[in-house]
Amino acid sequence: MQTSPYRLTWLLATVVSVASFTAQAQDPTQPYGWTAGRGVSSQQDTNLVLAQVVVSATSQRALINNQWLSLGDTIAGFRVEDIGSNSVTLSNGSVQRILKLFQPLNIKNIESQGDQQ
Repeated sequence: MQTSPYRLTWLLATVVSVASFTAQAQDPTQPYGWTAGRGVSSQQDTNLVLAQVVVSATSQRALINNQWLSLGDTIAGFRVEDIGSNSVTLSNGSVQRILKLFQPLNIKNIESQGDQQ
């Protein structure tokens, strides 16, 4: 069985157009009119873990991925912009990330609130 050159051309054109449309399709979960750009990310791209923060009158240091960092230092392509008492702000020029210390749950308070209801 021979395939007509027109049929082959039509099939190829269809495949190419579907592939290009799929590549340009937006994420259906994005809000209407939203475009990608500068944003704040919360530990999603690179696995950066803030373990400890030390803030004194003379210095600010943070332990991220077992590495002590000060203001202006870099890790995984991100620059340390700010060190607070329980968070660190990182930036790579286009993306800003805020790492926060783990906040433990107070189980006793949660259980007592359940008893009051």
